[in-house]
Amino acid sequence: MMARFMAPTRYGVRTLRSPGEKQTAGVYDSTAIYAGDLAANFITGNTMNPATMWFDPYMSDANGKRRKDAVAEWLEESRDRMMAQLANSLYYAEASESMIDYLVFGTHSLIGEEAPALPNQDKGGFRGYYWHADRIGRFAISEGPDGMVDTNYRLFRGAARTFAARFGLENMSDGVRAQIANQGGDRFMDMIHAIEPRPMGEQRRGSLAKSMPITSAWVERESKHVVKEGGYSRFPSANSRYRKTPGEVYGRGRGEIAFPDTRTGNRAMQMSFEDWSLKIRPPVLTRHDSVIGSLRLVPGGNTSVRTVGGPPSDSVQAFQTGSHPEVSQIMMADIRAGINRAFYVDQLIALMEVQKTEMTAFEYAKKIELLFRILGPVYANFEHSFLGEVVDIAWQVGMEGGLFSDPPEEIYETDGTIEVEFNNPIARAQKAGDVEAIQLAINDMAPLAEIDPSIFDRLDMDGLVDTIFDVRGVPAKAQRGEDEVAQIRQQRAQQAQEQQMMAEAGAVAEGLNKTAPMVSALSDAGVGG
Repeated sequence: MMARFMAPTRYGVRTLRSPGEKQTAGVYDSTAIYAGDLAANFITGNTMNPATMWFDPYMSDANGKRRKDAVAEWLEESRDRMMAQLANSLYYAEASESMIDYLVFGTHSLIGEEAPALPNQDKGGFRGYYWHADRIGRFAISEGPDGMVDTNYRLFRGAARTFAARFGLENMSDGVRAQIANQGGDRFMDMIHAIEPRPMGEQRRGSLAKSMPITSAWVERESKHVVKEGGYSRFPSANSRYRKTPGEVYGRGRGEIAFPDTRTGNRAMQMSFEDWSLKIRPPVLTRHDSVIGSLRLVPGGNTSVRTVGGPPSDSVQAFQTGSHPEVSQIMMADIRAGINRAFYVDQLIALMEVQKTEMTAFEYAKKIELLFRILGPVYANFEHSFLGEVVDIAWQVGMEGGLFSDPPEEIYETDGTIEVEFNNPIARAQKAGDVEAIQLAINDMAPLAEIDPSIFDRLDMDGLVDTIFDVRGVPAKAQRGEDEVAQIRQQRAQQAQEQQMMAEAGAVAEGLNKTAPMVSALSDAGVGG
């Protein structure tokens, strides 16, 4: 029901329709459709914008600090390669589509794997990424013991010959092969792709595909025939839930909040259009037997009437509905405002319409930051269950496909754990309080430092700089490593020491120059020795 009025491109499993069928039938108000699409694009653009390095992989040293050595540079190089491959794939288009399901319905699914080898191309090395967003209602998920989604059943509909070309005609069921032989294979059929954990006892040795910890099986829905069975080394699906009611598996999105107003507004607009039609072309009332022939309701039409001695308006007149459209306009304005509030659209539009004369850059940044902090509670889960999963999937696929260069020898000194920090406006807004706290503390300490400058000894300047660099997302390539910093400081100290020695030598020499005439005069006078 929600999909019809809030995201018409989404259809459930039980409402599979033919391609090209009209999707907006019965929709009279598009406020919710526009609001959901705008909010989804805003979230996508501010969490995984292809124009920015929106994630940062790193490793920690023994002290828990980020490594700033060859390992960090290799991680950045690998990230850059991965970002380039993501941009060359359908990732950003598919991720944007899945965000509509996430915001409106509360649950989405995005599958990531290496692109399949094409039969007419012999491409060596990494073939690139393949991403596919499944529409809500076309997939079924289940949770594992840790509460994370570990099972995903996906439904596909297509021509039988298309599936036969993909999986091989010999792998299809007898019924499908007969259909293709007799009818050409243009009839549509349903295929289910099952992705679920494979029990340890079923992991077969000697079979690479069937020894994987994650099962991948393609099954004909009607015949239950297994067309292909394979596997993944990790779960390839990123499934995030906007908000999850305890005891439920699927999430609930902002559409759950906006749907009552959406349904009411759609019905109100339908009634308004009906009233509008009556006012533009109202029904005509005629006195019994007053019209000779039939009414001609066309411009310039001629209709003969019997007036019976009275004016023509007594025989023929338009029906007045007596409605008050201004009332419905006021109500629709309130309904639309409620829908926009549910998707934060009123705040987004207010920010987009800001003029330079109305707000300074600082005030604008603060308003953006406030909006991001409002999104913060759900963003934390989104970062963990979606963005983190996407990066893990892409990294695993890249490692297995040979996308990255060989790591440096220093990586064997680590525990092998790669951590990820997300560098997007929403993530930075959550951490902006650290930088603000530093700035406010220094401002508060400045007057006290005039009395006792030693109070700044309490501040760890290196720690302050590291915190600011981390919050602002300064790349490792733009930072010096700890060894380089120590060497520079040692050289600076040595130069300062040499300058001090030269200054002291200069002072001694100057003193000797001043005493030399006196010593000479005393010597001439015979005073010395």
